[in-house]
Amino acid sequence: QILQPICPGRYSPSLSILSTSSSPLVLALTGFGPDVHHLSLSAAKVYSNHVQLYGGTVMRTDKMATVMADRLASAAMSEGSRPYGVQALVVGDRLVSTSGIGFGGSGAGGEMQLYTIDPAGGFRHWS
Repeated sequence: QILQPICPGRYSPSLSILSTSSSPLVLALTGFGPDVHHLSLSAAKVYSNHVQLYGGTVMRTDKMATVMADRLASAAMSEGSRPYGVQALVVGDRLVSTSGIGFGGSGAGGEMQLYTIDPAGGFRHWS
């Protein structure tokens, strides 16, 4: 259950798409090549650590979006550094149970979530 590149540099060194086989989460990054590469590795590590820490529980889409936005914002706001030159798209499935909104459970159906993240760390949830 690791977040793996499904097209690392296949089309362009400035595009990376990460996905898992076990959860409906896709992270796509585009922009300045070295920044895309660094953030791709960083996102994969964050996801892997989350799965390991929480005993195999996959990372929610909104959590991945906020983690990535925080990383971009901290770089953009740090004195003496530059912002990452990337845009990110996080797409995933939020499971809705019959007993209310939750993640998993019986009678669950999928509801797609889409987040865009700009280089300054601002993110938007599209519904």
